[in-house]
Amino acid sequence: PCGTVVDRNSTLLFTHAHRHYQQFAGVRPLLIEGLLVPFHVEGQAVGTVWVVAHDESRKFDAEDQRILESLATFAAAAYQVRRSIADQAKLNHYLQVELSKQPSDEAGA
Repeated sequence: PCGTVVDRNSTLLFTHAHRHYQQFAGVRPLLIEGLLVPFHVEGQAVGTVWVVAHDESRKFDAEDQRILESLATFAAAAYQVRRSIADQAKLNHYLQVELSKQPSDEAGA
C-alpha cells in the first residue's frame, strides 16, 4: 500500500488489507481498516504514515485523515532534519580528511 500512496501522491483508505495485499494474509489480528497518507520532501511524496484498525466497529473519518496529515507534515520535517544532519556529517568528515592531508604550518615555524 505504501507504493500506491507514494505513486498516486494521495491518501488511501482500505478495508480488509489481506484481501487486497497478499503480504497481509498471515497478519493477526487482521487489519480491518487502514488509512495511509503520503509525506513529502521537496514537493515529492517519499513515504507514508499509517494508522490501522483491528476492530470492525472502528471506521476512519475526515478528522482522522486531518490528524494523520498533520502527523505526515511532522514526519516530513523529521525526515528532512535527519537527512540534513547526515549530509552535514558527511561534509564534516570530508573536511576533516582534507585538513589532515594539508602540511602543518608548525613545521616551518
